[in-house]
Amino acid sequence: MGVSPKYRAHGLGSKLIAEFKNWCRERGITHIAANTYFMDDKARHFYEKNGLIPIDVTLEGPIN
Repeated sequence: MGVSPKYRAHGLGSKLIAEFKNWCRERGITHIAANTYFMDDKARHFYEKNGLIPIDVTLEGPIN
């Protein structure tokens, strides 16, 4: 799920997350998770602003 670049920075993503959290609460779900690229500071800030906290880092690379 995501918001097209044209519509970002207008609060739509935060509204989507809020609605998703409500949907989860209604069903007894207590935790959610989201993945983003580590170097994507905007995305990480967005998720943190919406109550998610970073819990791990996945590292990957080619096998030479």
